[in-house]
Amino acid sequence: MRILLRVLWGIYGFLWLGGLITGGVSTLTPWAAPLFLIIAGTVAILENKAAWRALLISAACGYLFELMGVHTGYPFGRYQYTEVLAPSIAGVPIAMTLAWLILIDFVRGMTKDILWGSLLMAGIDLVIDPLAAGPLGYWEWFEHGRYFGIPAINYVGWVLTSILILAILPKHPPRRAYVGWSVVGFFTVLAVEKGLYLPAGIGLVLVLMPLYRVLWPKAEKAG
Repeated sequence: MRILLRVLWGIYGFLWLGGLITGGVSTLTPWAAPLFLIIAGTVAILENKAAWRALLISAACGYLFELMGVHTGYPFGRYQYTEVLAPSIAGVPIAMTLAWLILIDFVRGMTKDILWGSLLMAGIDLVIDPLAAGPLGYWEWFEHGRYFGIPAINYVGWVLTSILILAILPKHPPRRAYVGWSVVGFFTVLAVEKGLYLPAGIGLVLVLMPLYRVLWPKAEKAG
């Protein structure tokens, strides 16, 4: 299992670096973008085997909300996925279910508070969506909003759905979700490369936030 994990980390690292060098994972090969998320999600599960049920629940819930969103426009607004993240099931890319798993794992590593965790999820989407619906072409919106063309209802939907997902998941011990951290970091650096400086700034805050858990106990003892 350790050998498999190391191999997966190696492939993930190659895609991570290659994506930054070329300006997006999807520019490497047609299948690189979904493979990037699928491997990242697999690594997240293997790195946190004690919580594999919670992670799979996150993925399943994420898929159901995406399915509802694609076909009804609720709770995120009207949008559709392109072929970049194919293959898909009923219009929802399989890779997106792993994306939900990765991000839920990341915020659960930062906080146990449901409301704060849901706001962090929405914050992550403030970083990713301008890239995914813009230069990366992962999906496209049928409605227009002021934030890089993304409707405000999308972020309301992210908060509400994240609250529901986090509320049904079992309690968890604190841990560092390196995969989720690296994914947020990837999109943060990519935002800088694409000249999307507001999403990049939000991403930088999110990337630096986990350091609080590391540094605060020392500061608390020093006081």
